[in-house]
Amino acid sequence: MPFLVSAGAGFYRHAIAYNSIPDNWGIGFFLNSSEQNPRFAAAAARIAPIYHTYTRYLIMGACAILGAWGRRCRWSAYRISFLCLATFLILTPGFGVQYTVYVVPLLFAINVRRALAYSFASGFFIFSVYVNFGMRGFPWRSEFSANFPLPTSLFGLVAWMVLIAIVARELASEESCPQSEQVTAQTMAHQH
Repeated sequence: MPFLVSAGAGFYRHAIAYNSIPDNWGIGFFLNSSEQNPRFAAAAARIAPIYHTYTRYLIMGACAILGAWGRRCRWSAYRISFLCLATFLILTPGFGVQYTVYVVPLLFAINVRRALAYSFASGFFIFSVYVNFGMRGFPWRSEFSANFPLPTSLFGLVAWMVLIAIVARELASEESCPQSEQVTAQTMAHQH
């Protein structure tokens, strides 16, 4: 709130309204590929600006719902934070390779095997990005000059799908809230 009050329009422009590059990650990969295909180019050209403009609100709403639901179900702060950051990574309208690491520490706090699976998939993707955009000479460096090409984009798609599978398993691991079952049982007992 202090930043919002003191910076006002600048905070909105650089934090709330900010969009990263719509690169070949997740839904952006499908939109970018569709724009390159004559059969889908017109539809993708209409959908992409809407997606890039309004997805941030979908992400914020999903995180608010996950936070409220997690609090009701007494999920750990690690789990709620992971699910919110994973939602961001799954739906993000813009992408930078550094985003892939946002969920890693939280995922290690929740489930080491899932964290290793995602770390391997996303690490291989990041490695391929840096190799693909690698410059000759020393010191070693990469210069991103275009969207991720194939097969790098496909490695990103694999990492994205691994993250979706982890989120699905994480959400399915607690199909109902233990607390809500107790409250329902107590309420029914008091009614009878």
